[in-house]
Amino acid sequence: MARTYLKNRLRANFVSVIISQTLVLFVLGVFGLIVFNARIIAKNLKENLTVLVVLKPEVNPADARRLQKVLETDERIRRTELITREEAAEMLKKDLNEDFIDFLGYNPLSDVIELNVYEQFADEQVIASIEKLLKSEPSVDEVVIDKDLIYLMNSNLKKLTYVALGMVVILLLVSIALINSSIRLSIYSSRFIIRTMQLVGATHWFIIRPFMLNAALQGFVSGLFASGLLLALYKYSLRWTSEMFLQLDETILYINIPLLSTLGVVVSTVCTLFALNKYLRLDIEQLYA
Repeated sequence: MARTYLKNRLRANFVSVIISQTLVLFVLGVFGLIVFNARIIAKNLKENLTVLVVLKPEVNPADARRLQKVLETDERIRRTELITREEAAEMLKKDLNEDFIDFLGYNPLSDVIELNVYEQFADEQVIASIEKLLKSEPSVDEVVIDKDLIYLMNSNLKKLTYVALGMVVILLLVSIALINSSIRLSIYSSRFIIRTMQLVGATHWFIIRPFMLNAALQGFVSGLFASGLLLALYKYSLRWTSEMFLQLDETILYINIPLLSTLGVVVSTVCTLFALNKYLRLDIEQLYA
């Protein structure tokens, strides 16, 4: 009966430590993935910045396409798309759910060229030079650029990267503290077993070896579970995230799997070693404290 109770207690301790380590490593992995992919996220943000070139109403389709071809030769511009007034009218009809052309008697919209620049050119000065070039074109009526967004994006992206990196460091320290706490609680429940092994003459290595192997197994299993949760979260997020996040580097995601398992093993075994050394040095009276 006592042996069954002890086995159930050890099994419960094993499972509880794995659950706590898995959750901690999963959160750490999420923040790590964000930091590692910050460069790609920043690149996608900048390259999805859209500049609208509104053409004059009298511009014919041939001139509009000529201007589009000219813009495509500019090394700063990543892509262009011509939206004709007819296409714009159809999109607006769907948004308004009514035919505004029948009501007005004519199509008031103009042809528009959407363009995106490469990441390295998504700053205020380069965008301003592109805007000046576009306005010099006789067929261009207006250039629409969200300059405030460009300024905020460039000024805050680096700050956000540093903040995220700092959060990962803090989270790593907190993770080590939480894992250490859960392991200490687990070993605390085995302190009398440790004392009994000492009393029958077991060597230091003989006592700590099963605990270290158990800790390594707990860390490895926790790392695998955390990696599985991280992979599942990434795959699920593909269904609802924007295009910006669909282009994350999956290589970094798969590198995280062995990293989390290794981190789990290292932190778990080191914390276990420190906790064991504490109880191996305690006097018999201190075991009841």
